Amino acid sequence: MIKRPANDEQTIEERELTEKLAQLNAEVARANAELAETLRLSAETESTAVKAQLAAEKAKEEAKNIQEEIELKAKVEAQRKFAEEKKMEEIKRKKEEEERMAEEARKEKEAEWKRKEATVEKAAEYKFAQAELKCLTSFVCMTRFKRDYVTFGKKAAKVSSSFDHRITISVQKDTFQGKEHLLMQITVPCPPNPAKARKIAQMRKLKEEKMKNPQKALPPPPDEQEEKDKKRRQQQQQSDEVEEKKQAKWFVILRTRTNVVEDIVPPIGNALFGILLQRFAHVIVKQRNDDMNDTLVNVVPSNKCNQTIKRLSEAGYDEGPEMSGPVRVNEGDVIELTFRGNIKNADDQQKLSFTYNSNVKSEIGFYTEEVDRYLQKNFNVYKGMIEVHRCYKVKPNRRLMKRQSSIAMIDEASHAPVVETKREFLCKIPINIPKFNMEQETPVVKAPVTILNTNDAINEEFMRELAEHMGSEWKDVASSLNVKQARVQAIVRDVQVRDLSDDDARFQMLIHWLKTQPKSANKVSLHIRIKERDRA
Repeated sequence: MIKRPANDEQTIEERELTEKLAQLNAEVARANAELAETLRLSAETESTAVKAQLAAEKAKEEAKNIQEEIELKAKVEAQRKFAEEKKMEEIKRKKEEEERMAEEARKEKEAEWKRKEATVEKAAEYKFAQAELKCLTSFVCMTRFKRDYVTFGKKAAKVSSSFDHRITISVQKDTFQGKEHLLMQITVPCPPNPAKARKIAQMRKLKEEKMKNPQKALPPPPDEQEEKDKKRRQQQQQSDEVEEKKQAKWFVILRTRTNVVEDIVPPIGNALFGILLQRFAHVIVKQRNDDMNDTLVNVVPSNKCNQTIKRLSEAGYDEGPEMSGPVRVNEGDVIELTFRGNIKNADDQQKLSFTYNSNVKSEIGFYTEEVDRYLQKNFNVYKGMIEVHRCYKVKPNRRLMKRQSSIAMIDEASHAPVVETKREFLCKIPINIPKFNMEQETPVVKAPVTILNTNDAINEEFMRELAEHMGSEWKDVASSLNVKQARVQAIVRDVQVRDLSDDDARFQMLIHWLKTQPKSANKVSLHIRIKERDRA
């Protein structure tokens, strides 16, 4: 520090030095301020760098999440497109399958039309009719052309046939008490209507052209297709329910000559109506192989006999008599079975019945037994007969009853017509059951069977060992050894009564076979073949 003189007077040099010192102090202060500003800027720069680093890391994490989300969306979209393509391929395949089936149906229908046309052309030259005759009688050959379902109510109505508009039916008011569904069938052909024949030919031609050039429609969306399928199923179900509730009745129209007496026409129509309703069937009676008392009776159409016999054979019903000859039955007839001879139903029912229907299984099963065990001593079986009848209902002629009631002055409302039930004999079938099923009061004591020649290779020990090694196929072995089926069943029954084992049954079968063989037979070789068969 420069000391001032006492007189406070400064020299020029001192003033210069003072000014320089002030400048230096100002520069030092300015440097300090710049340094402070620099430190501040450095701190701010460091903070900004940290924030920038954090923001960069956060941006990187967000970019990664966005990339994962984009990949996930792309994957979901690819799966959706794949499922949609697969669904469209399935719809396309179904559409192609439907078109293929429609094309095949069209080709089959065309072939059927050509075949029918060829048949009609051929039948125009030659016409034949075939019928099975049981007695000398008169028959009429007819053709069935068209069926019309018509409905009548209480009101007066007039209905024309769709086959020929010249044929009409007129009913008066209150002819029917309610709605009646009738089946109008023209069994005698009328001359064809030329105008309608041309119209039918034109419609058929248009249909053929439409089938040859089908219009391909785009497949509807899946939701619309499901809605259409659901609606179609509901309509089909409703139509089936209406068809079940609808009871169609036959209505036959006959065209006769003008000189035919009117009273003769109803009997002719009734006879034709009855013949049209009748069906040819056969009665099949089969018994179970291992239990002849277990019996099944089937009434089947003629075209289903072989199929029914095969089904019964697979179920174990191979035994029994031959099937009956052709019998005439109607749909809905009640088939009754009665027994004659020394055979009866084990449930003590004199009659068994079931309803015949050609479209469902008409079958009844029962268990037979003998009436008297001491009868038919000269036979080795109990013999009997199954008689088959058909029961049907016949409605009385309302017109005839009305005429009789008007003559006798009887109130028709108080005397309602009674339905008459008729019974008609169809056939009888013989049936046999074996006598070994008769239960003994006391078990039969049999003498033990022994083989005297113990030095022979075929001894009792060998037969016992062979019976033990023989399996459940011993009945087949018995059949190959020519042991009768009746003897096998007798052995089985004896084993059951005496409470023996299966080995005893097989041993008895072998002993029976051994007793029937001649002494000169080579029994050892036969037993070797039996063992080889058991091993196989």
